[in-house]
Amino acid sequence: MADIVLPDFLQDETEEQIMARMIARLPPDLDVSEGSYLWDALAPVAAEVVQMKMEAREILKRAFIQYSYGAYVDARAADRGVTRKPAVKAVGQVRVTGTPATIIPAGTRFSTTADLATGTPAIEFVSTAQASIEAGGTVLVNIEAVEPGTDGNVQAGAINQLMVPIAGVTAVTNPEATSGGAPEESDEALIARYLEQVQRPPDTGNKNDYIRWVKEVVGVGDAICIPLWNGPGTVKVVIVDSTGAHYL
Repeated sequence: MADIVLPDFLQDETEEQIMARMIARLPPDLDVSEGSYLWDALAPVAAEVVQMKMEAREILKRAFIQYSYGAYVDARAADRGVTRKPAVKAVGQVRVTGTPATIIPAGTRFSTTADLATGTPAIEFVSTAQASIEAGGTVLVNIEAVEPGTDGNVQAGAINQLMVPIAGVTAVTNPEATSGGAPEESDEALIARYLEQVQRPPDTGNKNDYIRWVKEVVGVGDAICIPLWNGPGTVKVVIVDSTGAHYL
């Protein structure tokens, strides 16, 4: 997005330019050479004016959400009830192999293997419910990443460590990739949803309402709406996740 157009009085000026303007207002017979009393009195003022103009430009930008950032975007969006979507934890399953009837408690931690050569840390996961190894010697255990974000989206077979050994467990692996991990909503995405709310205000369930409702869901990146897709009284919404990797 192009930067905001600044009014003339907030355009960039150097200390030297400001000093020259102030000196030009003084009677010509006064000593304004560098090091004189007047020069030393005006120089700090020029420096402060430069700083004040910089701060005023920032204040002006924060008044318009398109040019704002961080907490200021959150505050402005909240005026319309639009809040930043938090980061999402990846989820999946690990297959635990071992002695039948061995209990895998809820909260059991698994991880990928750290790569010391590249400095890549291990990604940790935790089981979300208790499970027991079945008669066939394996059980699928539901897990979620310890930390939210895309780092938790790992390939099949990447999870191969049981962080605290459990007697009776001989191996762990994830048969399929974990998925669903997404970062916290960016300023750009939050601003886009805010502007959509302002420019296309809520109605009575029209096309724009469906798109807005779906995009409010954590983990959804974008959506399109197809009215009457299967005849009168039907609507279809196609969504893509925050990473752009999956759609429904």
